[in-house]
Amino acid sequence: MHAGNALYVVDTGEDKVSVCGTDGTPRPTEDFDLDPRNEYPDGIAHAGDAFYVPDPSDGKIYVYGTDGARRSGDDFYLDLRNSKPSDIAHVGTALHVTDIDDNRVYIYPLDDE
Repeated sequence: MHAGNALYVVDTGEDKVSVCGTDGTPRPTEDFDLDPRNEYPDGIAHAGDAFYVPDPSDGKIYVYGTDGARRSGDDFYLDLRNSKPSDIAHVGTALHVTDIDDNRVYIYPLDDE
């Protein structure tokens, strides 16, 4: 996922978000760990001052600040029909989360935009 002058990749093997420049140069000092409860992260989106990482294991979107700090008060649960999130994107003033089971896109408006 591209934001600003960097690329952000969810590294499921290391349970973190890896950051590199748009030229592919790693920026390990900007990497951040995912919350241990964010067991099966599936994608990442950026909107405003936050990153959003869905997790199909608990049907939740985990929220992290742009500095990588957890913002657990901003987490939210997915629609029950969105049981197998497979990707996420920020479009306009909402997050769009695809579901691999029912081949639909679920839209979650962001309140602060």
